[in-house]
Amino acid sequence: MKFQNNTGANVFLDLGGFKLVLPKEIIELKGHPTCPPLTPILSEAPPKPKKVVKPKKPNVSGTI
Repeated sequence: MKFQNNTGANVFLDLGGFKLVLPKEIIELKGHPTCPPLTPILSEAPPKPKKVVKPKKPNVSGTI
């Protein structure tokens, strides 16, 4: 999963050794579902809400 540093400061991650993540840097971590100081990057765009279409009323104007 990919993560981005949006904190505006340098972040050090302890992954068995310290890893420096600079501001706006994107890193990929395998086997780590969460990383608190970093923002996860979603690979898929969230689904857009479907627009609700209202049925048209029949036109009843005219002469009888």
